[in-house]
Amino acid sequence: MSERVTWLLPVKNGMPYLPETLASIEAQTYTNWEVLAWDNGSTDGTVDELKKWIPSRLPGRVITGEPYGVGGSLARMVEECKTELCARIDADDVNLPERLEKQVAFIIAHPNVAVVGSQMYFMNEQGVIKEQLYTVPLHHDDIVHAMLSYNSIAHPSVLFRRSAVLEVGNYQELPNVEDYDLWLRIAVCYKLANLEAPLVRYRIHSKSTSQLAIKQNRLKELFNKCLYKNAPVLFGCSENEIQLLIKKQHLCAIKTLYKIATHLHLTQGGELMNRLRSYSLIQSSKSLISSKDVISRLALASLERQPYAISKELASITKSILLKLPLLGESFHNLRQWKYDIAWNKRLRNWILAQKKEGTLIDSEITFPEFRPDLEKLVIESKCKIDKELSLWISEHEGANAKFVMKKQSYIGRNTFIGVFQPITIGEDVLIGAYSYIISGNHCYERRDIPIGAQGFVGAPIVIEDGAWLGTHVVVLPGVTIGKGAIVAAGSVVTKSIPAYEVWGGVPAKFIKNRP
Repeated sequence: MSERVTWLLPVKNGMPYLPETLASIEAQTYTNWEVLAWDNGSTDGTVDELKKWIPSRLPGRVITGEPYGVGGSLARMVEECKTELCARIDADDVNLPERLEKQVAFIIAHPNVAVVGSQMYFMNEQGVIKEQLYTVPLHHDDIVHAMLSYNSIAHPSVLFRRSAVLEVGNYQELPNVEDYDLWLRIAVCYKLANLEAPLVRYRIHSKSTSQLAIKQNRLKELFNKCLYKNAPVLFGCSENEIQLLIKKQHLCAIKTLYKIATHLHLTQGGELMNRLRSYSLIQSSKSLISSKDVISRLALASLERQPYAISKELASITKSILLKLPLLGESFHNLRQWKYDIAWNKRLRNWILAQKKEGTLIDSEITFPEFRPDLEKLVIESKCKIDKELSLWISEHEGANAKFVMKKQSYIGRNTFIGVFQPITIGEDVLIGAYSYIISGNHCYERRDIPIGAQGFVGAPIVIEDGAWLGTHVVVLPGVTIGKGAIVAAGSVVTKSIPAYEVWGGVPAKFIKNRP
């Protein structure tokens, strides 16, 4: 197993995460590799950092002066590299040490496989790994079926054969979906696979191109256009048919789904009935069928291997019909909301009582606008006090990393609003005056053709360190750190960080004096 591998690393402004990515390449247990890094116009010291590592610590080349998008630079790298096997990694993600060893062994043992990916760990900006895995199906047929509803190969995790990529036309400059487009084309001629083990740590942060596309509600549109273009060849249906499926506008979706299954049976092999009854195709199909398409829903249920699938679907259809009756539907909704409100109020009451046992007083008029959070995830330490009518917005929007921490003996005045999109940490012995507004997220506004309210959010953590004092009516915006013992005058708007033990005030807040 001595096949040489080229790491393909396109990067634009990869700091501060790039050194950790490069170190994870250096730490691989499989050692026969080189790095091809392609800078796409960085302005943050990325090129200097690359040249510290390559070629002195990592064998390979750094190419500058030809900036492209991700797809364009990857296409050029595939053309430039000299090895058959290529491994992808992004400048903010981290490889596990055994990644290459496992993937090279697999792809050599499976000569019909052109692309092999893996599961991935999620991690946040600070590198903390989350419990949830980025999971993808393992086998070719399941991967192809899943491609009808989502991208089922994680781009930063793949090892692929260069010859196969070139044969199907290489990467295209398709921002955010250049990988999905390539997998759809490769799947026509070759097999795809994913390993069961997670081999990459995938970083979620507000500046990544994929997160920005999600916040701006562009990713789904790009995904759909890519599928429309490739569906006729891979899935054997017309562009119009796949559009009707994706938009859930097909009057009888099962006809096109049967057509897709038959085409895959003829072009990819396997028994037709096994394909029709496969769990992965059924799950993808469910996401493409309108709730009004009763025939398709029942036909799909008849294919499921689970007992009582048809009776459960009939019960669901009957319920949906009954709920459309004005009085019955409204009554059911009101009853469900009433039961939910009772359960929530009980949880909130018990939570406030549990905090009281720790010496923390939280007024019962605290409210949670838009989302009711898992209260166990709010970290409020002992001997704190939260006055009347605090509004605590804990975001669940795309890109959110909402965490609220309030440390010992701190105080929040009445009628304060705290909006948590990225983490907000309040240190010990902090005083926050009444009617203050602290928010770690803002609306995106990059596009003119979409209302600002539909473009998602972007944000940065806020930290208020021990002993700080904010007067009444203070506004604190994303990305601010208020240093230890600092004071912010009443009515100020804090737009940038304040050093420890300084007094600031005004709109925007500026330095006034040092504390004695």
